[in-house]
Amino acid sequence: MPEKKPQHTIDLTVPSHPQFLCVTRAVIFQVCHCMRFPEKFVNCIALAVEEAFTNIIKYSYGNDYKKKVVLVLNLYKDRLEIVLKDFGKKVDVKMIKPRALEDVRPGGLGVYFIKKFMDEVTYDVSPEVGTELRLVKYLEKGGCACPGAGKAGAGGGKKKERS
Repeated sequence: MPEKKPQHTIDLTVPSHPQFLCVTRAVIFQVCHCMRFPEKFVNCIALAVEEAFTNIIKYSYGNDYKKKVVLVLNLYKDRLEIVLKDFGKKVDVKMIKPRALEDVRPGGLGVYFIKKFMDEVTYDVSPEVGTELRLVKYLEKGGCACPGAGKAGAGGGKKKERS
């Protein structure tokens, strides 16, 4: 049974400006290394968080760079849970879906990468303002959907998605 209380929690509030994506990326890299995620999965986790952050800026905040994004990292023995909280326009969870890969054009693959790279993806629109996106990556699961990651090691087992 998965433990309910994290061993450590890191809270980070970041301005909703693209120039601060490097800050979130650096924190994700350091936490993943501390948790001993295999290197090949660290980039995938960081990319999923970066895509989620970018979507918050674009869709929730309408490219308003003066807002805040709260990042909460819960570190468990067996998994990393990342919660991104925004305080903007609520999302319609039914409308969040990746575009078809056959539709070849720039952009629009953020949701695809998030769902492909993470083991659990959950949107919570119950807060009075904004949305909370919960991303989970397990340390040990069979295989990973990350490009070139192969089947051994962490992450990517059976996907779990809830609204």
